[in-house]
Amino acid sequence: MGRTSDGDGYTRIYRVWNPSLTASLFYRERCGSYVDLGLELLYVHRAFDAGYGGGGMMSGYAGDVHAELDQLYLSITPEVRMNASGIRLSALAC
Repeated sequence: MGRTSDGDGYTRIYRVWNPSLTASLFYRERCGSYVDLGLELLYVHRAFDAGYGGGGMMSGYAGDVHAELDQLYLSITPEVRMNASGIRLSALAC
């Protein structure tokens, strides 16, 4: 998989390391008769190799890099019950 830029330069992503580590924790709290609160914490680890290069006819440059990304997501989700039968509408806020 690669992407070429303008001119003689290039970038590419190759060798995506799978499987990536993912862990999730979630909590739901009943706050009242019509409103609930949900919290979710998500951790994602990703790793891949990438390359870049460029130059003209006489000289050029090139390089490779190994990248590892650790991402942490926090979601706060209010849930609202619209009637007594328990139908819920939720909205996501980050």
